[in-house]
Amino acid sequence: MQTNMDFLAANILRHLKARKKNLQDLAQMAGISKSVVSDIVNGHANPTLGTLEKIATALGTTVIDLLSEEGARTAPKGYEYVYALVDKFCATQIRAWEAVTKKKLGE
Repeated sequence: MQTNMDFLAANILRHLKARKKNLQDLAQMAGISKSVVSDIVNGHANPTLGTLEKIATALGTTVIDLLSEEGARTAPKGYEYVYALVDKFCATQIRAWEAVTKKKLGE
């Protein structure tokens, strides 16, 4: 089971990749050391809210986004995650489609 720290690491890396930046760039933009950034991404640090805010600001996002499970997920090629508010009937159908897709992907 993934933790908030896993989501944090995945989301930081996703934002860095989208901006073609690396950990050193993030450290400079956020005004924190590269070792702190590296420890956070590798799950060896428990950052303070202040540090998370610096990282989020440097990446042009929010702390909520950095901790979001949805942002941390990556879909296999040819697939994408979709989040929507639907009625119970549609939700039942979507769950059935998801089960078929997971079976097809071997999950």
